Amino acid sequence: MTDILDMYKKMIYSIVPDNLKTQLDKEKGSLGEGVKYVLLGIAVMVAMSLVGIAIQFLLGGSLALNSESRGMESFGAAGLSTGLEIIIVIILAPILILIWTFLATGVMWLLAKVLGGKGTFAEQYYHFAIVGGGMSIITSILSIIDCLGLIEILASLYFLYPTYLIYKSVHKLSSTRSVILVLLPIILFIVLVIAMFVLIGTMFASLIAALSSTGAAY
Repeated sequence: MTDILDMYKKMIYSIVPDNLKTQLDKEKGSLGEGVKYVLLGIAVMVAMSLVGIAIQFLLGGSLALNSESRGMESFGAAGLSTGLEIIIVIILAPILILIWTFLATGVMWLLAKVLGGKGTFAEQYYHFAIVGGGMSIITSILSIIDCLGLIEILASLYFLYPTYLIYKSVHKLSSTRSVILVLLPIILFIVLVIAMFVLIGTMFASLIAALSSTGAAY
């Protein structure tokens, strides 16, 4: 139990840049250790999600029982929906998150290699597992408080800086290349969104033109 608490403590402390720099200088880490940190982060995310589901169920169930008609039916439907949510949160979500960590790390590791990176996949995964786990703990806790949504967004933006430090240290990249590596996924996402809007707009315009020509023919 003490070891687990120490790991959680390390995850939170790693968010502080000076602590992260020390960690990067002294530790290489392994893939197995990285997976452990990821699972600990997932455990907190699952716990906070279950708390949020419980709050929604209690509030929704209370409203259903207080309604004038079909109160118990509504309460039963809410219970079924809640049961499905719990199954997804406990079983499906952790599996998908774990798979995603490997895929995301793999893609970024390959991009780092293209830019001249020298670090290993395991080392990159290890450090991101610790810092990412720490950030996920904070954002998971904040996510159950709606009014703190802005803080959650700011925390996500702050994560860009630890990301920069990890790429720069693990892969021995220059500051410029590290920044490029950090911003590249964001740029690609923006380009993809713009391309989708352009494609939808083009299809919509073509549909309008087709309808207009059909109407003119009649």
